[in-house]
Amino acid sequence: MSANIEYEICEHEIYIRRVGDEAVPPQPMPTFLVGDRVRYSCDDGEARIEFSKGSPYEQTTVLAGQIVTVRNIGTFRCQCFIDCKDGSVVGWKSDPSPSGADHDVPR
Repeated sequence: MSANIEYEICEHEIYIRRVGDEAVPPQPMPTFLVGDRVRYSCDDGEARIEFSKGSPYEQTTVLAGQIVTVRNIGTFRCQCFIDCKDGSVVGWKSDPSPSGADHDVPR
């Protein structure tokens, strides 16, 4: 007997990795289109992606594993954090930072 397993398809799977005290997204980020579905992941803990000056999504904070849909056109700078398994938090401090990346959504 086989189990029915549903997989959610996303146009973009974004992996956030820990490098020292940084939570590093891919550089450069892919180009996103309105309607694209995006999921962030991290093996080093729970990733958190924050947008403080506008967001390509409906929300300004995205947690690892969430699937979000691109809704807004523009360039949006994210700040990445990882709540590590050892209880520490690493990530964005100030720009320029390898823990931040631009999300470009063209017209």
